[in-house]
Amino acid sequence: SSVTIRQFERFIEHIGKEELGDVLSDLWEDLRHRDAAERHPMPYVSWTKARKFCHWLMQEHFNEIRQELGAVDGEVIATLPSECEWEWAARGPAVWTYPWGNEIRPERLQFFEKPYEVKVPNTAKFGSFERGRSWCGLYDMAGNLFTWCDDQLQEYENFDPNTFTNDPIGVTANPERVQK
Repeated sequence: SSVTIRQFERFIEHIGKEELGDVLSDLWEDLRHRDAAERHPMPYVSWTKARKFCHWLMQEHFNEIRQELGAVDGEVIATLPSECEWEWAARGPAVWTYPWGNEIRPERLQFFEKPYEVKVPNTAKFGSFERGRSWCGLYDMAGNLFTWCDDQLQEYENFDPNTFTNDPIGVTANPERVQK
């Protein structure tokens, strides 16, 4: 699941605003005072900050998350997905192009014609596109903002989401990370 501005604000209170970095520092006040910040995704988060957020979430809020989900020990983990896990959640066993099928449906996702021409992206609130949910019930797997994956960027062939037989997690020479 993606992280809201309000959730990320709690993390920033923990690590300190000086850890935001240049882009986020300049935009932080605009973002945190945004209308419905508790429902909008957090933009401009680096891969490193995303991983730190997951680590903090597990350390600080593990029991709270487990209780909220009705989970027992070992059933909940906060981490970035592998690319294969993301593909499985978004495309499913049918290996669709989009979470709902193979045809683009603009009414099922938040789409930016020119996303880099705005200071604070005009994101949609989480769950705004009920008909855009993935086969396993996840929202915003297409549109809105990119999601970081744990993988280093590399090509993989013969993706089989039913068996996860070719999940390319591991160290490669490429320092870039996967975004979906």
